[in-house]
Amino acid sequence: PLTDSEREKGEEQGCVMVQDEETLLLKAPQESQNMRAAERGVSQSIHKFSFSKIFGPETTQQQFYEDTMKKMVADVLKGEN
Repeated sequence: PLTDSEREKGEEQGCVMVQDEETLLLKAPQESQNMRAAERGVSQSIHKFSFSKIFGPETTQQQFYEDTMKKMVADVLKGEN
């Protein structure tokens, strides 16, 4: 949660943005050292990270298991590694 000071400065928590199912963007907070460096052209204010899949908050445990672990567990139970 934002502190009172952050709210007074008009900051927001929109620093994590899902671009698509595989890409996550992190935006530096407005008052951070990273943002000030970006304004001077020394750094970037947004960093991009790629993953094989990004799961949203609406993802159920069942969906997560089936998409990530189900095949691996089946292989282990068959004696494969």
